[in-house]
Amino acid sequence: MPKNSEDLIALIHDNENTQDTYLSADELIIPSLNFRTLLISFKDSHSHSHDYTEVFYILQGEITHVCNGIKEKLCVGDMIFLQTNVAHHFERTRACTYRNLCFSPHTFDKACEFLGSNAVSLFKNANGYLKTNIERKNLDVFEEYIQKIIQCYSETDTAASHINTLAALVANTFLPRIADTHATKGNYPSWFRQVLTLFDKSEIIRYGIPAIKMHLHFSYEYICRAFKKYMNTTPLQYLNEIRLNYAATLLKSTNISILEISTSVGFSSVGYFNRIFKNHFHITPVQYRKQG
Repeated sequence: MPKNSEDLIALIHDNENTQDTYLSADELIIPSLNFRTLLISFKDSHSHSHDYTEVFYILQGEITHVCNGIKEKLCVGDMIFLQTNVAHHFERTRACTYRNLCFSPHTFDKACEFLGSNAVSLFKNANGYLKTNIERKNLDVFEEYIQKIIQCYSETDTAASHINTLAALVANTFLPRIADTHATKGNYPSWFRQVLTLFDKSEIIRYGIPAIKMHLHFSYEYICRAFKKYMNTTPLQYLNEIRLNYAATLLKSTNISILEISTSVGFSSVGYFNRIFKNHFHITPVQYRKQG
C-alpha cells in the first residue's frame, strides 16, 4: 500500500500499461478504464501535471493551491477542474483532505457531449482551469457515486457506467459557471471594459502587472475582485492568455527565436514560457511553429 501521494504516483506509472486494478481504503486505480480516485491528506507539494482530466474537491480543512504561478486558498466545497498537462501543486499550513478524480479526456468529452452539443467546446475554451463551490450535500452525492464504483470496480461494464455518470455530474457542476461567463462576455460595466483594453497594450504585454498598476484608477485588490466576479479568473491569468495568443501569432508569422518571443511577451524564463505554452495549446512552441 502506498504511504503517500508520491508513492501512489510511482504505482500509477508502474501500472500504466497493465490491466491490474489497485484498491485500498483511500485509493482506487482502474487502468483498463483510465480512471483513478484518491483521498489525499498529505505530501502533495511536488509540482506535476497529467495526461488526463483532473478534478478535485476539498472535503476537510483548507489548503493553498498553486497553478501556473497563481496561489489560491481553497476550503471545504471548493472544486477545481484541470485540463490535461496543466501543472500544479499544493502548499499546506494546516490539515486538509481532498478527493482527486482522474478521467481520460475521451471519457470526459463523452460526458460533455451527453450534456449538450456545445459543452465540449465550452470546456475546451476554459483556459485549462475552472473553479466552483458546491454544498456539502452535493459533495455527498459525489462520494456516493465513488462508493458505487469502488463496490463494483471488478465488474468492468458496471464500473464504466458509474464512471461515465460521475464524469457527467462533474461536467454539469461546472457548466453553469462556464456558460454564464461565456454569455456575459462583452457585457461588463464600461469601466471594466476599459480596464480590459489595457491588456492589449504592448507595454502591458511585455512588462505585466506592474505596468498595469500604473494605469489603474482603482486598487489592484479591487480589480482582482472584479476579474473574479466577471470572468472567474485573475488579471495575471487573463494577461497570460493574451501573451500566449500573441506568442502563437509570432511563432506562425515570423522567424524570431523562441527565446526572443518569450522575452517580448513578458516571460523572463524561456523554460517557464515553454511550460505554460504547452499547458495552454497542448503542444510545445517548437511543435506549434512546425505546424506552419
